[in-house]
Amino acid sequence: MVRGTGIKAKNEANQDSVSRRLQIIRAAAALFIRKGLLKTTVREIARESGITVGTLYHYIKTKNDIMSLIMDEELALVNDFIREGEKALSQSGPVEALRLAIERYFRMTAEIQDLNLFWYQETKNLSPDQRKRLLEYEYQFAETFNRILMAGCKSGHFRDHDTLLTAHDIIVLGDMWAFRRWFVGKHCTLDEFLKHQTNLILSGICNST
Repeated sequence: MVRGTGIKAKNEANQDSVSRRLQIIRAAAALFIRKGLLKTTVREIARESGITVGTLYHYIKTKNDIMSLIMDEELALVNDFIREGEKALSQSGPVEALRLAIERYFRMTAEIQDLNLFWYQETKNLSPDQRKRLLEYEYQFAETFNRILMAGCKSGHFRDHDTLLTAHDIIVLGDMWAFRRWFVGKHCTLDEFLKHQTNLILSGICNST
């Protein structure tokens, strides 16, 4: 086998594996929302995913394994968000970094809206360790926004204010796409929603000078 061909095949296999994991996670989240975590079975997750039970067992064997998959996916999203936020702050400055971070978070929230809704509905049914991990991920998202906001205050681009509270405000505004999708998704497109909320946030904190 040609070396390049082998690497390509391996990369394609890895991409298929990632795609399959996301397929399982999204199907499980949709079921958990409809039926609840405790009433959903592994077989139902396989059926909702459109894959055989045997294939599903290659990735998970219990609902707890599903939770581990979901937590790992959440961690990957957090790490990407932190890395891109720091990169934008160093290269583009606080205002543009905040714009980019808002866009990234809002689009990510829209992409995994069932998962976000699931977290809020089923937190009570998570194990203590799972709740602790989930809260830590939330803090890390907020802290990334907070670092950008503090940098903007220090540089004079943003007015002095409670940056950590604003960071959580931004997260709540982004999560609105999932929590109030029965209204928001019918009222405007994601791009319109993103533009409106970004302008609202920046108008509240940017210095006019």
